[in-house]
Formats: sequence, structure tokens, C-alpha cells
Amino acid sequence: MKLKDILAMPEFKDFKVIAGEDGLDRKVDIVTVMDAPDIEDWIRGNEFVISTGYIFKDNPEIFADKLEIYNQKGISGFGLKLDRYLKELPENIITKADKLGFPIIYIPNKYPYVDIINPVLTKIIDEQADKLIRSEKIHNAFTELVIRNEGTDKILMTLSKIINQDCLFIDKVFNERYYSFENEQEYNKIKNLSTEKILINYEDISLEIDGKIFGYLIILPAESSHSKSSSDSYDKIAIDHALTVLRLDQRRKIARHHAEEKYRDKFIKDLLFNNIDDPEEAISQARIYDWDFYKNYNVLSFSIDDYEFYLKKTTYTSKDPGQIDYIQDEIFSFINNRVRNIFSDYIYTTMRGSIIYLVDLEGNKNILNNLDNKIAEINAGLKEKFARTFTLGIGSQVDNLYEIDKSLKEAQKAVALSKKINTDRNIYYYTDLKYYRLLDQIDNKDLVNEFIRDNISKIIDYDRENNAELLLTLEKYINNNWNTSRTAEEMYLHYNTIKQRINKIEEITGFDLADNETRFNINLAIKLTNLYNQ
Repeated sequence: MKLKDILAMPEFKDFKVIAGEDGLDRKVDIVTVMDAPDIEDWIRGNEFVISTGYIFKDNPEIFADKLEIYNQKGISGFGLKLDRYLKELPENIITKADKLGFPIIYIPNKYPYVDIINPVLTKIIDEQADKLIRSEKIHNAFTELVIRNEGTDKILMTLSKIINQDCLFIDKVFNERYYSFENEQEYNKIKNLSTEKILINYEDISLEIDGKIFGYLIILPAESSHSKSSSDSYDKIAIDHALTVLRLDQRRKIARHHAEEKYRDKFIKDLLFNNIDDPEEAISQARIYDWDFYKNYNVLSFSIDDYEFYLKKTTYTSKDPGQIDYIQDEIFSFINNRVRNIFSDYIYTTMRGSIIYLVDLEGNKNILNNLDNKIAEINAGLKEKFARTFTLGIGSQVDNLYEIDKSLKEAQKAVALSKKINTDRNIYYYTDLKYYRLLDQIDNKDLVNEFIRDNISKIIDYDRENNAELLLTLEKYINNNWNTSRTAEEMYLHYNTIKQRINKIEEITGFDLADNETRFNINLAIKLTNLYNQ
């Protein structure tokens, strides 16, 4: 109990505060009678010391000297029977006690010590007993939640009722929020805030498991919630119990999720690698996960660039064998958290160095318009945080889950071709790589080199000798459908500059770039150069 609670007891209505009123919130565990000059040697802290003042009767300044020591020792306050040996306290003692916030209480001489000690100790014991009873009730309430295997919603609701305050739990692992709000206005205010803003604007308690943060518990201030009645000590007990149960609940959810993920992941991989012989079995399993079996799907393969080299480098530099898996999980988590902001409905799995998504692109045409920019943003973020990049290969559309192995092969082929083409794009659609898919099948490298030499070697030599950009200009010219104006606009050059470069190409090659056969041969030679990295 606090010193002010003692003064509020009807038995002590004659007690008066002489000095140090700011310290009346000090905690009192026991009442002690002391009239010895060395009482500080016997102090343990949180004592309300009562005295006749006998030791100070001849020299009250001793009390002034001792005040600072009493304060440092943790005495809750000093009760003096001023009517017996000391008639009044010197002003300097009162000033010093006020400065320290050290309460000095006037006790009328008529009070025997026993009439002070017994009521206070009785009240302290009663409060301790009440605290134990309430603590046990709090403990039982949360233990019951564990026994009944209740979820986060019930845990939060139980905590809110006990502490009589609105609560919010942010699940960092599963990206979910749980509210226990009676104040609708406060709920509407907080529900649309980002997690970052909530953590800035509200005090949070981190839910940690094995040193990692898995979520945040936010207790709204009492003035923003309904009226407050429970004491701070009971609140702390309840919050501690709630955190313990939330940890158990979180571990349970993670374990359940891992088990589900394991079976779900195996099923997806069986589909992707065509390991399911019976379509009916595939349909049955898809129904378990609430997946639409007969739906359009494209496979999107996010492949981490230079992954094998990255693994070797990390293995060589890291002393922790688990570091590789940890970094891969962090990279995959980074990508996945941002992909979920693009597609609301998808199926995914992970493979060595890549994340595979099954998405209905046909049903997300509005997203496709800005997909290049969104993927570029994710790639830029990944590069900034992890110094890694990825290439996205997209397979053609299939109309059911049983055929997604075809789309996977195409997505992986698109990624493989992107490494040969070596452009700066983020996304490669298998259906857009028709030339390169065909050219990639040519095994006769001498024939390829001869064709390139016959068509563009003079341009390559000229660029090398004169530090020019004729081949780049020609490639842009072709990509812009042989249009001089659009080529100039894309390269930020004057129209006449492009025209002069085209004339120079015709001059050194002897070709007529208006001839369709010549155009075909040069276009093919450039694509072969890109593909075989000449």
C-alpha cells in the first residue's frame, strides 16, 4: 500500500502532513518503531518509521543531517509525535524534506504504537491476501484459455476485461491484427493505420520468442478507453500472463502452419513436377486447400540472380551453417510480403534459389498494366536491403492445376534465356521469346558465327575501332519498327543524328536497309549475338 492510503484510513484522521507531500505515493510494506540514533543501519526499504523524536530532542539539526540518508535508504516516510519531545520542526528541516519529497507526518501523542502498527499491518496483509486471490483468478483465467486451446481473439478479450482497457495485438508472423475495442471511435482511428505508424503513436510491448519479435501488444491509454478501475499491479500481472499465453498460442499457430505448409508444399511440388498420376486425386487435394482446380493459371518464377555463386560466397564467409537458410528465408519473406500486395489470390512454393507463384494473370488484367513497375520496385528494394536481384520468368497460361508443370518449365526456360540474352529487363514472358526459343535450339555454333559475321561484323568492328554506337542504334531502330523518329526519341538524340548513323551503317555494310530480306537477316544476326553473347 502507499503512504497516502495510510493517511486516508479513518483510524488516523488526526495525522497531518508536515513536509514532503510530493512523496505520499511511496510504497509501505511495514511499520517500524525506531528511537535509536543509528536507525539507518537497520533499514531494508519501504518502512513507515514512527518515532517520538527522542534522539533529536537536544539537537533537531541531527534530523536534518539524517534526512538525506533516510531518503537514500528507501524509508517511505517518517511519523513524529511532536507533542512529546519536539514541539515543532525547524524550518530548514521542512524545506529539505519538501525538496526531497520525503514525507514527515505529525502523529498526536495520544496514539500508542500498537494502535498504529496493528491497523496498518492488518490492511497490508488484507491487501496482500486480496492480491493473491486476484492473481490466482487472473492465472486461472489464462490457464483455462490454454486448456481450452483458445485463440488470439479470446486471449485479447480476456486481457481487456481484466485490465478494463482496449487492446490490440499485431501478429508479425501471419500479418494479422486482433482487436478488443469497446471504443468504436478509437477502433476506427487505429484500424487503417500502418503497423509502423501504430508503433510510433502507441506504446507497445514486444512479443519475443527465442530473442526474435513475433508480434506487438498495444494497451490503449485508459483515457482513450472505458473507465479504469483495476490497479497497475494487477494490470502488470494480467499483461504478463497474457504475453505467456500469446507466446504459447503463437508457437501453436506456427507449428500448425508448418505442418499444413509441409503437406501443401508437397502437393504443389507434385503438381509442378507432374508426380500425380490420377487427376481425381489432384482435384480432391485441391478441394482441401479451397483451390479452384479448373481455373486459369500462369507460373511466375522469381529466380535469385547468381544464386549458386551467392551460396558459395556465403558458405565461405559465414561461420554459422544456418546462416544460409536464414538469409534465404529473409530474402523469400521480403519478396513474398510485397507480392501479396500485388496479387490477392495466389498459390506459392519455394525451390532452391527461387519462389514459384501460381497466379491467374487473365483475371488480373488491371494489375498487368503496371506489373513491370511493381516488379522493378521489389527488385530495387531487394537490391538495397540484401544486395541481391531476381529475374521473373512467366510461363504461358494453362486452364487447370493438373497442367501447371508445362507453365513451370516455360517460366524456368524464360529465366534461363534471359541470362543468355543479357538485357536489363525484370520480367521475361515465355510467349514473348519466340525468336530466342527457336534460335536456342541451333547446335551448330560455326554456322551461327558465320551468319553473324556475314551480316553485322563490319558494324561491330566499326564500333570497336571508333567507340561508336551503330549496333545499339540499329537494334533500337529495329525494335521501333524501323522508325527513325521513335528511335531518336527513345535514345534522346536528334532525328538527323539517327539518320546519319543509319546512312553510315548502309555505307560500311553495303546493305540497303529498306530491303525486307536484309532487314530479316540483320534482325536475326542481332538476336543471335544477344543469345550467344558474342
